Amino acid sequence: MRVRVLSHATTDLGELRSRLRALASGERMDATTIAATAEEFGRLHAEAARRLADGRRVDLAAVHGQTVMHAPPHYKQLVNPWPVAEALGCAVASDLRGADLAAGGQGAPITPLADWVLFRGDHPTAVVNLGGFCNVTLLPEAGHGPQAIAGMDVCPCNHLLDAAARKAIDLPYDPDGRHAARGHPNPIAADDLLQDLRTALARGRSLGAGDEGIAWFTRHASLTGPDLLATVVHAVGN
Repeated sequence: MRVRVLSHATTDLGELRSRLRALASGERMDATTIAATAEEFGRLHAEAARRLADGRRVDLAAVHGQTVMHAPPHYKQLVNPWPVAEALGCAVASDLRGADLAAGGQGAPITPLADWVLFRGDHPTAVVNLGGFCNVTLLPEAGHGPQAIAGMDVCPCNHLLDAAARKAIDLPYDPDGRHAARGHPNPIAADDLLQDLRTALARGRSLGAGDEGIAWFTRHASLTGPDLLATVVHAVGN
């Protein structure tokens, strides 16, 4: 199996962003609001999928949703997939972690098989995903099947980078790393964060709820502005 990318798109979360972040942060929310958020999120997916399809027939859609809690064997992926099924008129695969967790797996990282389809080649390859958590897929050289794939979570990544941007520059992220590039890493704070990141790797399991590393900001509250951003970038990069 091989893949050819026909088109891609991004869509702003708009007012859903604050509710999804609140859920992922463990804030209390009543069932009606949770259900409404899942429904609106599904409709946002449906609109984006309809634009991408652009009148072409679709055989299958995969809708991951937003992971608002992941602590194996417990998890919650939030999205209502039915608006996508209605918009595209096709089967929709969703709740993608559940089967692996039910079989005793970790449920994440979720992309190694897709990485094999997309990126396998003659030589061993490492695919690094800098998401909320950094994870790595290790692809075998030619002649080996998908049974030889390895995948693992490494450490918090954008959870820390984006939290630093919200604190330092009041933005959801640092565009093009411009503000971090003007700062100077604090060596003591960077070493402290690097220890946290190595501790996350040593856990030897899928990372999720409670592993984001946000407590580091409390220990180094005196760091502000570009120096805060530069310190987090330095530690995560190392």
